[in-house]
Amino acid sequence: MTLRAAAVVAWQELGVPFEAAHAGRYHAEALLAAGDREAAAARLHTAWREAFRLGARRLAGDLESLARRGGIDLPEGAPGLQATGGHAPDLFERFGLTPRERDVLLRVAEGRTNRQIAAELYISDKTASVHVSRILSKLAVANRAEAAAVAHRLGLVEPERGGPEVVSRSE
Repeated sequence: MTLRAAAVVAWQELGVPFEAAHAGRYHAEALLAAGDREAAAARLHTAWREAFRLGARRLAGDLESLARRGGIDLPEGAPGLQATGGHAPDLFERFGLTPRERDVLLRVAEGRTNRQIAAELYISDKTASVHVSRILSKLAVANRAEAAAVAHRLGLVEPERGGPEVVSRSE
């Protein structure tokens, strides 16, 4: 078993399907590079179905792009995404996030501090901190940046258009 295949299996055994599908993308890419189209197609199909089940639009798009480059056909349609307008309605619930934790995660992903989150949600700084700590634990990440990255990878937060605004200090 290759290292990439082992990574897929390890994430599956840990019960982290998004990471398993993400690792599956890289495994499929390695299989294509090695010329094993049959195994690559099987890995792509599995990862693509899981990405759609999770509502991970960006990952599903990456997998579709890889399939096109490799000349591999994927099954038609993705009823889970088309019916829900982008991501499965229970995507947050898959991680066990409460409605308040959802609100906090979205703000963390936008780069807000605990103080800013507290002010926007009318909670104390300490309560915001507790929510962030619980989110980190539930997402199995080490810090706010990783939590934000997970939220962005799963398509829970829409990317900003046009980039950050630059403010001139000379005015």
